[in-house]
Amino acid sequence: MASPNHRRSAPMGPVTARFRLGSGDAVMLPVFDVDRRRGAVTGSAGSVPLRDRAIGLLRSAKGPLVRVGAGSAFQSMPVRMARRVVFRTRPSDVVAIIESIEATGVRCWVAGGWGIDALLGRQTRRHNDLDLCIDVADDGEARAAAALEHLGYRVTSERADSGPLFPVRAVYRDSSGRTIDLLLVATAQGGGDVDGGVPVLEPDSLSTGRISERSVGCLSPAVQLRAHMGYVPQMRDRVDVERLCSQLAIERPVPYRQPVSSEVPTIRRRLAALLGVAAQLGVPSRAATALVVPVPAAQVVVSACGGVGPGDLPAHVTVLFPFVPVGRVDRHLEGSLATLFASTPAFSFRLARISSFPGTVYLEPEPAHDFVGLTQAVTRRWPSFPPYEGAFDAVIPHVTLGHGVGPADLEPTVAPHLPIDATATEVVLMARDRLGSWAPRSRFPLAGATEQ
Repeated sequence: MASPNHRRSAPMGPVTARFRLGSGDAVMLPVFDVDRRRGAVTGSAGSVPLRDRAIGLLRSAKGPLVRVGAGSAFQSMPVRMARRVVFRTRPSDVVAIIESIEATGVRCWVAGGWGIDALLGRQTRRHNDLDLCIDVADDGEARAAAALEHLGYRVTSERADSGPLFPVRAVYRDSSGRTIDLLLVATAQGGGDVDGGVPVLEPDSLSTGRISERSVGCLSPAVQLRAHMGYVPQMRDRVDVERLCSQLAIERPVPYRQPVSSEVPTIRRRLAALLGVAAQLGVPSRAATALVVPVPAAQVVVSACGGVGPGDLPAHVTVLFPFVPVGRVDRHLEGSLATLFASTPAFSFRLARISSFPGTVYLEPEPAHDFVGLTQAVTRRWPSFPPYEGAFDAVIPHVTLGHGVGPADLEPTVAPHLPIDATATEVVLMARDRLGSWAPRSRFPLAGATEQ
């Protein structure tokens, strides 16, 4: 791990620190600037006093909430949205990150939303993360990691799932929740001979752009468009691609040819969104439980279709929802569920076909009768809790992929992953708190699961 040895500079100007890498090499990195005219200490975090006050307020509130059992409030959707507004990544942050990494001798190129803004030469929207391609040559990943640790970022995932274009990704996050995705690449100039599936970028894949009046390396427009393929685009993705193609007179890829002018956020829509957040804060959702069969083998494809965040349900097949209220879950109920599921054998199934309900796309498990049998067994034991409160005549087992889309929208993303062979080994009792976050409450193995 890198260790800093601080060295004072002049009373005004940059204060630097010497960082020693695991390999023994030392690098000098800027810490902050003292600007007497502004009366503030500034650096990659922008105005330190204001941000420190905000972070301190959140930290001081978190302890008491955790002690009273409401710590999940920090993972609720309203709080996550508020954090994105307050702790967005600014152009000065991006420049400071790039300069710190380049100071270690590592070449990097901006990708993602900031990469498009670099090509456009201006910031077009708020960003809460930064996608940055780094050259792994000459221990580039370790050097970049040292620079990010110095700026207050800590690794949260050394090898996270990523898209097909940049399959190797390391995720870093700072105390305010801002995220940096390091996309590991090689270049022909750097030798291009690396292990671990790191892609090699050719010279025509790289370009230059501008962020905060500074020239920065970034991906070429063609590679940017390729990076926006292979998943279901969100509104911001559509707007980014529309702006890039319009300004550079490039033909839009097929998934982005639907006009998005009506989707561009307006002040009225943003106000409506804020009112929706306020409503969620003032009117908590009803606490509830659900019985589900986790399908970890399908998690990659579910994540590719939009992903899951903290407090969301993982890839699963629903056995029963809604089940008993959270307050009625006790040892007696859990014992009854354990006995019931212990008499049901574990079973294998396959996900090979994309189907849909109105507004929902899902994978259909085959055969489905074992899931139906689980649901019937629970409802026979607890008949006062029919599936979906009796809204449907028949229950169709499914693994949800997305809402508000059609099968044709998801097929290019999902089809390469099919078929998926999986085994149902347990039923999990999931509990949703009044802030809308789900968490596992109890796990019940199926018979023979340990031998599967």
